[in-house]
Amino acid sequence: MIRKKLLVLASCLFAPFCFSQSDSDTTHHEINYGIIDFDSLSFVDMDFSEIPVLGVRYNYYFDSLKDVDAPYAIAADVARISWIDLELNLLTEISPNIGGHFYLNDQWSLEADFIYDRNSYSSNSTSQKEDNIYVDVVANYTLNDNWQLGFGVRNFTEFSEYRDDFNDLSNYDSTDSDSNIVMQSRYTNIINNQGWDVASSVSSSSDINTFKVRATHYTSKQNGLTFGMVHVNENGDSDSFTAVSFGHEYWTSDTVSIDYGVGFGIGDSSFVLVDINAKWRF
Repeated sequence: MIRKKLLVLASCLFAPFCFSQSDSDTTHHEINYGIIDFDSLSFVDMDFSEIPVLGVRYNYYFDSLKDVDAPYAIAADVARISWIDLELNLLTEISPNIGGHFYLNDQWSLEADFIYDRNSYSSNSTSQKEDNIYVDVVANYTLNDNWQLGFGVRNFTEFSEYRDDFNDLSNYDSTDSDSNIVMQSRYTNIINNQGWDVASSVSSSSDINTFKVRATHYTSKQNGLTFGMVHVNENGDSDSFTAVSFGHEYWTSDTVSIDYGVGFGIGDSSFVLVDINAKWRF
């Protein structure tokens, strides 16, 4: 009981309107804000749907979520409700970023993300600018009530410009591009709002191969516990690393949740990534 009260208090610190929301207020909008997706480690293979965000992510759902009988966190997926999101990310100079998941019919859906990031530097005699464009498109096919398979491409393109204004000896423009081919699957088995949601993927580019799995166990509509693992292998090199993550999301109502987690490297790649964020639906 004490632990539940602390979770309610923590989520309300992030969402000051949580005490004024009722179950019937859930409609089409969701604001997710804080340190988002740092623990997931999914971005290591350019999974742009989970690029880390320090700021705000806004989702618009094309149908209301209020009548969906499923864990609140995956209500849109269970009901096959399409959505689009915009991000204001303090980690990038140019925003917002745009993404979405579009359910075309009972079998097919399409995931897409577009991110534009600019980095620039200048001094008395030199200037440098990089424009990065991330695009991914993944098509998913639903096999049955539990299984979904997907296939797609993720592309990263960098446009670089360098100028030496002092002696004009080191001026250049360049373009680099890299693509990942990704295959993914998702297993969802929820009965009476309890059960498992497991997503896995294998991706490959000219430089790296990546395997990921992320499993969430729902004990109720409100409560989900997540374990994730990422393994990365560099082509033609013995270098590799493995990382794991743990997360917990708790909904104080169908409108407000708090989500926190930690991810860390195993072996030679030692690091720790922590996130904490809140969602508010209205």
